[in-house]
Parts: sequence; C-alpha cells; structure tokens
Amino acid sequence: MTGENGPTAREFDMLRDDVSAVKQRLSAIDDHGTRGVVGLTVQITELIREFNEFKLQVMTRFTSHDSLHEKEERERAEVAKKAIEEVRQERAQRKNARRWLASFAAAAVLALCAVITLLVYILQSLHGH
Repeated sequence: MTGENGPTAREFDMLRDDVSAVKQRLSAIDDHGTRGVVGLTVQITELIREFNEFKLQVMTRFTSHDSLHEKEERERAEVAKKAIEEVRQERAQRKNARRWLASFAAAAVLALCAVITLLVYILQSLHGH
C-alpha cells in the first residue's frame, strides 16, 4: 500500500475515515457510557436509595419494638408495685383485725369475770343468811 514516497491519497482518506469513526465511537462512549456503565450507575444509585429506605424501615421497626418492650416493662413494674402495696395493706388490715379481736376477747373475758364475780356474790349471800 505504501510506497517509498508515503501513503497514497486513497490510503490517507481511509485513515482519515477510520480516525473519524473512532472519534464518533469515543463520543458515543462519553454519551452512553461504556458497556452500560451509566445504566449500572443508575442501578447502583437506586439500590443505595432502596437500601437506605429499608434501613430506615428496619430502624423504625426496632425502635417501635424496643418502645413496646419498655412500655411492657413499665406496666409490669407498675403491676408489681400495686401488688406489693396491696400485700402491705392486707397485712396492715390483718394486724388491725387481730388487735380488734384481742381487744374484744379481753373485753369478753372481763365481762365473764364480772358475771362470775356477781354469781359468786349472790351465791354467798344466799348461803350466808
């Protein structure tokens, strides 16, 4: 093709056409990306966005789940506190009831002693005359 004098006009035109075609392909690569890099970039960007949304949903779920456990724990503590207070009140009531019973028993014994004393006095006065 090339002679000793350099390329012919036809060879030069072919080379110019090849360079022009390469320039067009390079421009197309810039416009559309190489082998779908732009499409892959869009997909990765979408994946990152969806991952962040999923992460937010998971964090929201765990936060609400933890809040539920904290609420249940507070409710259990409140129930336990009420139960302890009820036991204390019941003990105080039983103690008070025992005091009343002891007082009533003592009053009954004193009344019985008074009756017995009266009976003894009456019996002595009847036999003593």
